[in-house]
Formats: sequence, C-alpha cells, structure tokens
Amino acid sequence: MLAFLLVPAVSLAHSAKEHEELLCAGFDAIEWRNEDGTGTDCLNTQYAVEVDYTYKWAEGVGQAL
Repeated sequence: MLAFLLVPAVSLAHSAKEHEELLCAGFDAIEWRNEDGTGTDCLNTQYAVEVDYTYKWAEGVGQAL
C-alpha cells in the first residue's frame, strides 16, 4: 500500500521535460513547434503526444481538441 502512495512522489522527482525526452526516444519522435508558438511534445508519423503531470489533465484535454 505504501508503494502506491509513493508513486506520485517518484514521478514528481523528474521534470516533465525528462519524461518527454524518454517518451520521444522510445517512439522515435521529435518535439515540434509551430509558427504560432504552440507545439507537440512528441510527434512522429503516427502519434502526437502531450506530456505533463496529472494535475494538469484539463489543459491536456484542451490541447488535444
């Protein structure tokens, strides 16, 4: 039970940028920035992925729309 309580603390020990870099490397993806300043954390030929913390879930849903 204690392990489940510590999982959020472990994930917050790393920055979102570190998680993004690991995910992009695994998917053979790149970070993409558009001319208007918006972007996608990991983009490849099949997927566009936004990487962020769970407490920012609403922002991620908005970006997906």
